[in-house]
Amino acid sequence: MSSPIVQNLPGFIRRRVLQHNGSTFEVQPRPTEGIKALATEFRNEANWDRVLRILLGAAMLFLGWFAMGEGIFGAAFRIFGFVPLVTGLLGWCPFYTLFGIGTKKQTRTD
Repeated sequence: MSSPIVQNLPGFIRRRVLQHNGSTFEVQPRPTEGIKALATEFRNEANWDRVLRILLGAAMLFLGWFAMGEGIFGAAFRIFGFVPLVTGLLGWCPFYTLFGIGTKKQTRTD
């Protein structure tokens, strides 16, 4: 009989735990080469573009919270400052994808 903890696990994990006959269960780390390749495949911003976006987003957020005050421009900077900041941190711009452009040099994998 398995423990209540094992019974509450999702099915694919429960089967794996029950197949293991010992009292300890070892988790094998997943190779990271495929994950890194997948993460970099979708990037469409060069490093200089990413740094520029992060700086621009941080400056807009700073202006929105501290310099502009409570007016319409302050609110706009607080709202729209997150767009360049997040796209710079991710390295992916949805507008670049939409228009089929990008600043990152594409490498061929042929």
